This record gives sequence, C-alpha cells and structure tokens, in this order.
Amino acid sequence: MNVSSLSEIRINLKDTKEYKTEPKMVSGTNSDGLIHDKVEISSLGRELAVGVIEHQPGKYYGTSEINESLNKVLEGKDEKVSNAVYTAIEFNFVPDGNVSDDEERAALLELGLSQAKYIADKYMTGEEADDFLSTMDKIAAIAKTRTVDPITGSANYSTPSDRPQGAPDDYVSTGNLMKRFEPESYKKLTDAIASGGDWGSILINFAKKVPQHKEWAATYSEEQNQLAKSLANTKIENRFKDVDTSNLTDFLEDVHRIIQDTSFVKNEFLTRNIDYFALIFTDKN
Repeated sequence: MNVSSLSEIRINLKDTKEYKTEPKMVSGTNSDGLIHDKVEISSLGRELAVGVIEHQPGKYYGTSEINESLNKVLEGKDEKVSNAVYTAIEFNFVPDGNVSDDEERAALLELGLSQAKYIADKYMTGEEADDFLSTMDKIAAIAKTRTVDPITGSANYSTPSDRPQGAPDDYVSTGNLMKRFEPESYKKLTDAIASGGDWGSILINFAKKVPQHKEWAATYSEEQNQLAKSLANTKIENRFKDVDTSNLTDFLEDVHRIIQDTSFVKNEFLTRNIDYFALIFTDKN
C-alpha cells in the first residue's frame, strides 16, 4: 500500500471549527436574464418574503469527486441555480444543528432530491443533468450514514476518502489512518491545529508508527471498498419522486398536495422549506 508522506497529510479543518453562514438583507432589481415563473406562494412563503431575506449557503465539498462534479455542472449557470443547489444540500441533505428528528430529516432529504430533479429538468440538459443527479444521489447516500456522538452531540458521516490527482490506486492518506486507528491522537492533532499548538510533533510521532503497522493500510482500504459499495447500493424511497417538474407552479402544487398527506403538515417545516426554495427562483420585486 502507498501511504502518503508527511507533506501529503490532509487534515479536514472542518473537524476543528463550526462554520456558520449568516443571512444578509438584499434589495434591488433582478437583471440575471432568467425567465422567472409567476407562482402563488402560500401564506408561509409570503411571510418569508417580507424583507426579502436571502440566505447565502455554504459550499458543500464532500469529496473531491463530488466537488469537481458540482463545479462542472454549475459552471456558467446563473447564481440562483447554484444557490438553490447548495441551499438544498444545506437545508435538506445535511441539516445538522437544525433538525434532530430522524423522520423529519428523511422527509427533508426526499424533498431535497425532488428539488434537485426540478433543477436538473429546468436548468440542465442531457448528460449534464444525469451527472448532476448522480452526484446528488451520492450526497444523499452519504447523508444516510449519519451518526451522532452521544457525548459531544456532533454529527458524523461516512464519507469516502479522497485520492489526490495522479496518486496510485492503493494510495492511503496518513491523516486518514490516524483518524481511523488512533482517534485520540487525531483529536489532539486537530485541537493543536485549532489552538496553534505543536501539531507537528503529533504528526511525526504517528508517521513513525505507520511502517510498523502495514495492516492499517490494508484494513482501511478494504473498509473504503465496502463503504463505496454500500453507498452505491443505497436506495431512498421518495414520496415526492413523481411530482411534476415541468414548471415551478405545478411543481409547488404537487409538493404542497403531498405535504398535506404527511404527518408533518402541522409543524410546517416542509412547507417553509419548499416555499424558500421557490423564492430563490421567483422575482421578488
């Protein structure tokens, strides 16, 4: 197995910080050239429209493959399309810190997949749309692996490891080995990075152990192969899968109709979610 050198160790700094995206007030006229649907939004949607509060979503990375795929399909698209994609990922696929109920998370994920289908049908064509939906399915599969640390309450996902461009097929990141086989050392490392401490010595001490434990790379690679197979075979039953995506009006009508038949209709989180999605594409002036 090829194990990375110290200079190639990749540490996910998101493990050490909590990133939040603040909403901002925006105003002015739209000059994006898009043809905007005229839709009748629910009373909740009209409440959301007051003040025209627009959320700027953070950019989801996932893996280098996912990141590159999203960058490719969104290149040249209007900013609203990109905002809708990353908003759906943030609010529907991985809504951590906002939704703890498993059934609510499942419903949001299903609705997010249908939002992705609407975006693909409305703003993409052919192979581009297929690639986009395939990528969103991968993110959905990763979302289904969510576990919560009972002590810290932090959410974790089984995300495939990255392989740098040009690296051999059996490449294994030393950082990933540390996280897998010496999690306490990995925590010390991320804490040291966050606090500006002596993280270099932690890396060096672990790197010295790697040649003595060749089984680590073999075990890790096998686990990654099993994870890849599991994610590829993940199937998600979607109550919104047959909604009409030909235009925004019919899409919203179908979604709202299905929401009325769910057990979530009273707490309105699905209605707020789909209404905000609609607002992204609706001329607010």
